[in-house]
Parts: sequence; structure tokens; C-alpha cells
Amino acid sequence: MAEVIARDLLRGDAAAVVGSAGVTAGAGSRATPQAVEAAQELGLDLNDHRSRPLTTEMVAQADQILTMTAAHRAMVVQVVPEAAGRTAVLDEDGDIADPFGGSLAEYRVTAEQIKTALMRRMGELTS
Repeated sequence: MAEVIARDLLRGDAAAVVGSAGVTAGAGSRATPQAVEAAQELGLDLNDHRSRPLTTEMVAQADQILTMTAAHRAMVVQVVPEAAGRTAVLDEDGDIADPFGGSLAEYRVTAEQIKTALMRRMGELTS
């Protein structure tokens, strides 16, 4: 959900390149039906999304890496220590829990947390 929300928020910025990958994700899994529906409610499409694992190449190419949790940030930095200065937890107020296996309501809450945190981060970049 974070990828499509970020793409939507950055749609007017031609220089922005957004991608997502999981620190423990497998390759090729579809978004859950709850994630697809929560995204649709925001006017976004997750139907073609497929999971992919984070690679050292992705980390090397990224200007900024935002993780959902502090544990995810630690995993990125453990694998690629030189990325520490470019890696942060998306929501400075705390972790955004993975709603996997949860209800549509939980996915809605997560989508709103992601959107709010992204908007806050983007405000920091333009300030």
C-alpha cells in the first residue's frame, strides 16, 4: 500500500521514483484482498502489485529508504551499513504494524497511517 500511496502523493513530481520491497518478502505474491480494497477506497489500484524482496542493489540505488518499523530499518542497515544515513522509519512517532491476516478495518487504519506519515515526510522535504 505504501508504494501506491507514495506514487499518488508524488504524481506531480516527474523526478520521483518510488518502489517497494520487503525485508522478509518473497517474490511475486499478490496484495491481499483487504489491501486491494483499502487502496481502492483511496482511489488507488493494487491489482497488478507483486511483492519483491529487498536487494542490496535496490538499497544502493535509493536516495532514501523508509521502513515501516524500527526492526526493518535495523535489518536494512545490518545488510548495507553504508545506507544508515539514508534509511529511516517512515513514521517518526513509531512503527506501522503490518495488517497481514487482519480485517479490512485494520488495513484501512494502516493505509491512513502510511498516508499521514508520507505526507508529513513530504512536507519535511519541501520545507
